[in-house]
Amino acid sequence: AGAIRGATRIEHSTEGLGLLVHGASVALPGRVLRFLKAEALADLTVASRRHAATLGVAIGRISIKDTVSRWGSCSSRGDLAYSWRLLLAPGFVLDYLAAHEVAHRLEMNHSARYWRNVRTLVPDFRVAEDWHNRHGPALHHYGP
Repeated sequence: AGAIRGATRIEHSTEGLGLLVHGASVALPGRVLRFLKAEALADLTVASRRHAATLGVAIGRISIKDTVSRWGSCSSRGDLAYSWRLLLAPGFVLDYLAAHEVAHRLEMNHSARYWRNVRTLVPDFRVAEDWHNRHGPALHHYGP
């Protein structure tokens, strides 16, 4: 029997949301991971660009990685990298972490001025930071 080919996608049904993954079962983990990374890239790109526009800064390339030690990073050139697992966090946490990295475009440190820039982007950032500190490590249970 041939495998059904098609894009991995979210489907809505009367039972709720589901992830439709076509193909052979051995390909399932890879297809799901690629889907999650693509979704993370899309969401983090939107959030990063919005925050960059608010601060009036330029950002470079945005990439998704499979990191354990960092949730995000900002290079001196303005390239941003994020962990795909941020997609598994609530939206306000993903948004805060995008703001956190974009704020480094003005301050490549964690000074008081840096945190003022973060607060400009996400006034209640401490709520997201608290969620992330308490629940973030558990996100590493997902994936390869």
